[in-house]
Amino acid sequence: MKFLGKITGTLLGLSTGKSFFVLIGFLLGHYFDRKSDKRWINQNISFDDFYPFPEYLVQAIFENLGHIFKSNSRVNEDEIKITRELMSSLRLGERQIGEAIKWFNHGKERKFSINQSLRRFKFNTNSQIKNQTLFMRLLTESAISSPTFSQTERRILWSIAKELNIKRSEIIQLEVNIRLYRRSSRLVNNQIDKVILEDAYNVLGVNSSSSDKEIKISYRRLMNQNHPDKIAASNPTPDELASSEELTRNIRNAYEVIKKQRSHF
Repeated sequence: MKFLGKITGTLLGLSTGKSFFVLIGFLLGHYFDRKSDKRWINQNISFDDFYPFPEYLVQAIFENLGHIFKSNSRVNEDEIKITRELMSSLRLGERQIGEAIKWFNHGKERKFSINQSLRRFKFNTNSQIKNQTLFMRLLTESAISSPTFSQTERRILWSIAKELNIKRSEIIQLEVNIRLYRRSSRLVNNQIDKVILEDAYNVLGVNSSSSDKEIKISYRRLMNQNHPDKIAASNPTPDELASSEELTRNIRNAYEVIKKQRSHF
Protein backbone atom coordinates (compact mmCIF):
# COMPACT_ATOMS: atom_id res chain seq x y z
CA MET A 1 0.00 0.00 0.00
CA LYS A 2 2.30 2.74 -1.28
CA PHE A 3 -0.07 5.55 -0.25
CA LEU A 4 -0.33 4.39 3.37
CA GLY A 5 1.45 7.47 4.72
CA LYS A 6 -0.69 9.96 2.76
CA ILE A 7 -3.93 8.16 3.67
CA THR A 8 -3.04 7.96 7.36
CA GLY A 9 -1.76 11.54 7.52
CA THR A 10 -4.86 12.90 5.81
CA LEU A 11 -7.23 10.91 8.06
CA LEU A 12 -5.41 12.08 11.17
CA GLY A 13 -5.70 15.63 9.87
CA LEU A 14 -9.42 15.19 9.21
CA SER A 15 -9.93 13.92 12.74
CA THR A 16 -8.87 17.37 14.05
CA GLY A 17 -11.59 19.10 12.01
CA LYS A 18 -9.11 21.74 10.77
CA SER A 19 -8.16 22.05 7.08
CA PHE A 20 -4.64 23.24 7.96
CA PHE A 21 -3.88 19.96 9.75
CA VAL A 22 -5.34 17.97 6.84
CA LEU A 23 -2.71 19.56 4.56
CA ILE A 24 0.07 19.02 7.11
CA GLY A 25 -1.01 15.38 7.55
CA PHE A 26 -0.98 14.80 3.79
CA LEU A 27 2.49 16.33 3.36
CA LEU A 28 3.96 14.37 6.28
CA GLY A 29 2.37 11.21 4.90
CA HIS A 30 3.85 11.90 1.47
CA TYR A 31 7.30 12.25 3.05
CA PHE A 32 6.76 8.97 4.93
CA ASP A 33 5.79 7.15 1.70
CA ARG A 34 8.91 8.39 -0.11
CA LYS A 35 11.26 7.37 2.69
CA SER A 36 9.71 4.00 3.44
CA ASP A 37 11.33 0.78 2.27
CA LYS A 38 8.94 -0.77 -0.29
CA ARG A 39 9.54 -4.23 1.16
CA TRP A 40 7.74 -3.29 4.38
CA ILE A 41 4.97 -1.00 3.07
CA ASN A 42 2.43 -3.26 1.38
CA GLN A 43 -0.10 -4.39 3.99
CA ASN A 44 -2.10 -6.56 1.61
CA ILE A 45 -0.03 -9.74 1.37
CA SER A 46 -1.52 -12.40 -0.86
CA PHE A 47 -0.88 -15.71 0.86
CA ASP A 48 -1.65 -17.36 -2.49
CA ASP A 49 1.87 -16.35 -3.56
CA PHE A 50 3.30 -18.58 -0.80
CA TYR A 51 0.67 -21.32 -0.45
CA PRO A 52 1.19 -24.15 0.34
CA PHE A 53 3.63 -22.93 2.95
CA PRO A 54 6.84 -24.95 3.25
CA GLU A 55 7.18 -26.79 6.55
CA TYR A 56 10.44 -25.05 7.46
CA LEU A 57 8.69 -21.64 7.23
CA VAL A 58 5.75 -22.71 9.42
CA GLN A 59 8.15 -24.30 11.92
CA ALA A 60 10.29 -21.16 12.18
CA ILE A 61 7.26 -18.89 12.60
CA PHE A 62 5.65 -20.84 15.44
CA GLU A 63 8.87 -21.77 17.25
CA ASN A 64 9.97 -18.16 17.40
CA LEU A 65 6.48 -16.85 18.18
CA GLY A 66 6.29 -19.26 21.13
CA HIS A 67 9.70 -18.02 22.28
CA ILE A 68 8.65 -14.36 22.02
CA PHE A 69 5.36 -14.80 23.88
CA LYS A 70 7.00 -16.90 26.62
CA SER A 71 9.62 -14.20 27.26
CA ASN A 72 7.09 -12.39 29.48
CA SER A 73 7.12 -15.41 31.84
CA ARG A 74 3.80 -16.87 30.65
CA VAL A 75 1.70 -17.08 27.49
CA ASN A 76 -1.69 -15.46 28.13
CA GLU A 77 -5.11 -16.16 26.59
CA ASP A 78 -4.83 -13.23 24.15
CA GLU A 79 -1.55 -14.61 22.80
CA ILE A 80 -3.02 -18.09 22.40
CA LYS A 81 -5.90 -16.53 20.45
CA ILE A 82 -3.45 -14.59 18.25
CA THR A 83 -1.54 -17.82 17.55
CA ARG A 84 -4.75 -19.67 16.64
CA GLU A 85 -5.79 -16.84 14.32
CA LEU A 86 -2.40 -17.02 12.60
CA MET A 87 -2.88 -20.76 12.01
CA SER A 88 -6.25 -19.98 10.47
CA SER A 89 -4.82 -17.19 8.29
CA LEU A 90 -2.16 -19.55 6.97
CA ARG A 91 -4.90 -22.09 6.14
CA LEU A 92 -3.12 -24.89 7.97
CA GLY A 93 -4.70 -28.34 7.81
CA GLU A 94 -5.46 -30.46 10.87
CA ARG A 95 -2.08 -32.23 10.77
CA GLN A 96 -0.23 -28.95 10.22
CA ILE A 97 -2.04 -27.33 13.16
CA GLY A 98 -0.88 -30.19 15.36
CA GLU A 99 2.70 -29.65 14.17
CA ALA A 100 2.42 -25.87 14.64
CA ILE A 101 1.25 -26.35 18.25
CA LYS A 102 4.17 -28.71 18.87
CA TRP A 103 6.65 -26.16 17.47
CA PHE A 104 5.03 -23.31 19.40
CA ASN A 105 5.39 -25.27 22.65
CA HIS A 106 8.98 -26.13 21.75
CA GLY A 107 9.72 -22.41 21.36
CA LYS A 108 8.40 -21.85 24.89
CA GLU A 109 10.87 -24.32 26.41
CA ARG A 110 13.87 -23.05 28.36
CA LYS A 111 16.22 -25.23 26.30
CA PHE A 112 14.99 -23.76 22.98
CA SER A 113 17.85 -22.33 20.90
CA ILE A 114 16.68 -19.37 18.85
CA ASN A 115 20.01 -19.22 17.01
CA GLN A 116 19.76 -22.86 15.95
CA SER A 117 16.18 -22.32 14.77
CA LEU A 118 17.16 -19.30 12.68
CA ARG A 119 20.23 -20.99 11.21
CA ARG A 120 18.02 -23.87 10.06
CA PHE A 121 15.52 -21.39 8.61
CA LYS A 122 18.24 -19.45 6.75
CA PHE A 123 19.69 -22.66 5.33
CA ASN A 124 16.28 -23.80 4.06
CA THR A 125 15.31 -20.43 2.58
CA ASN A 126 18.68 -20.20 0.86
CA SER A 127 18.58 -16.50 1.80
CA GLN A 128 15.38 -15.92 -0.22
CA ILE A 129 14.27 -12.36 0.57
CA LYS A 130 10.62 -13.20 -0.16
CA ASN A 131 10.27 -15.88 2.52
CA GLN A 132 12.41 -14.02 5.06
CA THR A 133 10.27 -10.91 4.58
CA LEU A 134 7.05 -12.90 5.11
CA PHE A 135 8.56 -14.55 8.19
CA MET A 136 9.49 -11.22 9.80
CA ARG A 137 6.17 -9.59 8.91
CA LEU A 138 4.04 -12.40 10.35
CA LEU A 139 6.20 -12.60 13.45
CA THR A 140 6.06 -8.83 14.01
CA GLU A 141 2.32 -8.52 13.29
CA SER A 142 1.51 -11.35 15.68
CA ALA A 143 3.86 -10.16 18.43
CA ILE A 144 2.67 -6.55 18.52
CA SER A 145 -0.98 -7.69 18.50
CA SER A 146 -0.55 -8.87 22.08
CA PRO A 147 -1.94 -6.38 24.63
CA THR A 148 1.10 -7.15 26.79
CA PHE A 149 3.71 -6.62 24.05
CA SER A 150 6.86 -5.47 25.83
CA GLN A 151 10.28 -4.01 25.15
CA THR A 152 11.75 -7.45 25.91
CA GLU A 153 9.72 -8.96 23.07
CA ARG A 154 10.68 -6.07 20.80
CA ARG A 155 14.37 -6.73 21.46
CA ILE A 156 13.89 -10.40 20.56
CA LEU A 157 12.36 -9.31 17.23
CA TRP A 158 15.38 -7.10 16.65
CA SER A 159 17.79 -9.94 17.42
CA ILE A 160 15.92 -12.26 15.02
CA ALA A 161 16.14 -9.60 12.31
CA LYS A 162 19.87 -9.19 12.95
CA GLU A 163 20.40 -12.93 12.46
CA LEU A 164 18.67 -12.59 9.07
CA ASN A 165 20.80 -9.56 8.15
CA ILE A 166 17.82 -7.23 8.41
CA LYS A 167 18.52 -3.83 9.96
CA ARG A 168 16.89 -2.89 13.25
CA SER A 169 15.66 0.33 11.62
CA GLU A 170 13.73 -1.75 9.08
CA ILE A 171 11.89 -3.66 11.82
CA ILE A 172 11.14 -0.43 13.65
CA GLN A 173 9.75 0.89 10.36
CA LEU A 174 7.75 -2.31 9.88
CA GLU A 175 6.18 -1.98 13.34
CA VAL A 176 5.31 1.67 12.66
CA ASN A 177 3.78 0.76 9.29
CA ILE A 178 1.61 -1.97 10.84
CA ARG A 179 0.43 0.30 13.65
CA LEU A 180 -0.30 3.17 11.22
CA TYR A 181 -2.21 0.84 8.90
CA ARG A 182 -4.35 -0.46 11.76
CA ARG A 183 -4.94 3.08 13.00
CA SER A 184 -5.98 4.29 9.53
CA SER A 185 -8.29 1.28 9.09
CA ARG A 186 -10.04 2.13 12.36
CA LEU A 187 -10.41 5.76 11.27
CA VAL A 188 -11.88 4.72 7.92
CA ASN A 189 -14.30 2.31 9.61
CA ASN A 190 -15.35 5.07 12.02
CA GLN A 191 -16.07 7.36 9.07
CA ILE A 192 -18.14 4.62 7.40
CA ASP A 193 -20.06 4.04 10.65
CA LYS A 194 -20.90 7.76 10.80
CA VAL A 195 -22.29 7.71 7.25
CA ILE A 196 -24.39 4.60 7.98
CA LEU A 197 -25.77 6.21 11.17
CA GLU A 198 -26.61 9.43 9.33
CA ASP A 199 -28.46 7.43 6.66
CA ALA A 200 -30.39 5.57 9.38
CA TYR A 201 -31.59 8.85 10.90
CA ASN A 202 -32.65 10.06 7.44
CA VAL A 203 -34.65 6.88 6.77
CA LEU A 204 -36.65 7.43 9.97
CA GLY A 205 -37.03 11.15 9.30
CA VAL A 206 -35.23 12.14 12.50
CA ASN A 207 -31.72 13.34 13.43
CA SER A 208 -29.04 12.80 16.06
CA SER A 209 -30.62 15.39 18.38
CA SER A 210 -34.01 13.60 18.36
CA SER A 211 -34.98 11.98 21.65
CA ASP A 212 -35.37 8.22 22.06
CA LYS A 213 -39.12 8.73 22.34
CA GLU A 214 -39.29 10.71 19.08
CA ILE A 215 -37.31 8.03 17.27
CA LYS A 216 -39.58 5.25 18.54
CA ILE A 217 -42.71 7.17 17.53
CA SER A 218 -41.33 7.82 14.04
CA TYR A 219 -40.29 4.17 13.65
CA ARG A 220 -43.70 2.83 14.67
CA ARG A 221 -45.51 5.33 12.44
CA LEU A 222 -43.42 4.43 9.39
CA MET A 223 -43.78 0.69 10.02
CA ASN A 224 -47.54 1.09 10.37
CA GLN A 225 -47.80 3.11 7.16
CA ASN A 226 -45.60 0.92 4.98
CA HIS A 227 -45.98 -2.63 6.28
CA PRO A 228 -47.08 -5.13 3.56
CA ASP A 229 -50.02 -6.21 5.74
CA LYS A 230 -51.24 -2.60 5.74
CA ILE A 231 -51.45 -2.33 1.96
CA ALA A 232 -52.65 -5.90 1.37
CA ALA A 233 -56.29 -4.78 1.55
CA SER A 234 -55.80 -2.45 -1.45
CA ASN A 235 -54.96 -5.40 -3.74
CA PRO A 236 -51.39 -4.24 -4.55
CA THR A 237 -49.40 -5.37 -7.59
CA PRO A 238 -46.40 -7.70 -7.03
CA ASP A 239 -44.05 -4.74 -7.59
CA GLU A 240 -45.87 -2.62 -5.02
CA LEU A 241 -45.77 -5.45 -2.51
CA ALA A 242 -42.04 -6.03 -3.10
CA SER A 243 -41.40 -2.30 -2.73
CA SER A 244 -43.33 -2.27 0.55
CA GLU A 245 -41.33 -5.22 1.89
CA GLU A 246 -38.01 -3.58 0.96
CA LEU A 247 -39.02 -0.27 2.55
CA THR A 248 -40.09 -2.07 5.73
CA ARG A 249 -36.71 -3.85 5.87
CA ASN A 250 -34.88 -0.54 5.46
CA ILE A 251 -36.93 1.07 8.24
CA ARG A 252 -36.31 -1.87 10.58
CA ASN A 253 -32.56 -1.94 9.76
CA ALA A 254 -32.27 1.82 10.31
CA TYR A 255 -33.95 1.49 13.70
CA GLU A 256 -31.56 -1.32 14.70
CA VAL A 257 -28.52 0.77 13.68
CA ILE A 258 -29.70 3.66 15.88
CA LYS A 259 -30.51 1.32 18.78
CA LYS A 260 -27.03 -0.17 18.59
CA GLN A 261 -25.43 3.28 18.63
CA ARG A 262 -27.61 4.40 21.56
CA SER A 263 -26.71 1.60 23.94
CA HIS A 264 -29.18 2.88 26.56
CA PHE A 265 -32.05 2.65 24.04
